[in-house]
Amino acid sequence: MLLSTLLRFVLLLAIASSIVAQKKILIKSKKVRKLYGTGDWVPHFGYIPSHAASQHSHRRRQKNTILNVNVETDNFQELSVYVARILIKDKLFCSGLVVSSQTVLTVKMCMHDKLATDVVVKLSDGSLHKVANRTDTQDFTMSKTADMLTLLSLQDALGAQFVREPPICTNPVPLSEKVEQWNWDKNLVSPKKILASLIPSDRCKEIINDPNGMVVTPGIDCVENKKITKKCEKTFGLPYVSRGSFCGMNLLGHNCPNASSADVYVNLLKKNIYIGATLSKVLETNLEDNVF
Repeated sequence: MLLSTLLRFVLLLAIASSIVAQKKILIKSKKVRKLYGTGDWVPHFGYIPSHAASQHSHRRRQKNTILNVNVETDNFQELSVYVARILIKDKLFCSGLVVSSQTVLTVKMCMHDKLATDVVVKLSDGSLHKVANRTDTQDFTMSKTADMLTLLSLQDALGAQFVREPPICTNPVPLSEKVEQWNWDKNLVSPKKILASLIPSDRCKEIINDPNGMVVTPGIDCVENKKITKKCEKTFGLPYVSRGSFCGMNLLGHNCPNASSADVYVNLLKKNIYIGATLSKVLETNLEDNVF
């Protein structure tokens, strides 16, 4: 009996010692984590030899996988150079796309009740450029939605990197295709993206309560909103991207005025190329019908 009690006491003592030791290790690890920051903090104590978390084989595999996906699938960094922040008194109120060395495309609603000369464009490199005036444009969407876009003319020309126009869609994006929905990071400095689906027009009208199609008209695209927020996010003028080209520009913001599972975009389209290609197909079909 005495022996049994003694063994039980020794066992409990061993368990208690183990718990205390684990707590000490946990406290120590928290201190080390705070010292080295988050992520792959170093070193991992209690191992022989000590090592960094990034040396774990599963971590290496995961990082390599992510890197390969980014390299193979998109030109995000190349496109992000064209995305500009539009400011008044250092405050972001809209975004746009640099479409030439001296013009920035944005949604006309952003400029309502604003003087062009009060506006400053901020590029991805942090440089600031004053706006001289703004003009209407018919070049970047179909005629029915052209009045929703405007061009901001800059006082001074930008560098040679903007001589080439950014890639704009030359065909409507199929509903079956996933697109990249762009937004700003939490600091409103760098663009970020998420994959999302296009929403059929009839379904979008239901979601945003537009039964008569006053907003959702031909030339308007709707993209699913995967991030419901309590506040309106000023994503006006930010693009969605398909196959490496800008294909839409945000018209109504993100969750504005109220949270919704659909974001509304003006379709971006190089209509001259699109119309030319469409006419060529029609003419070719008619020619084949007449010949054969």
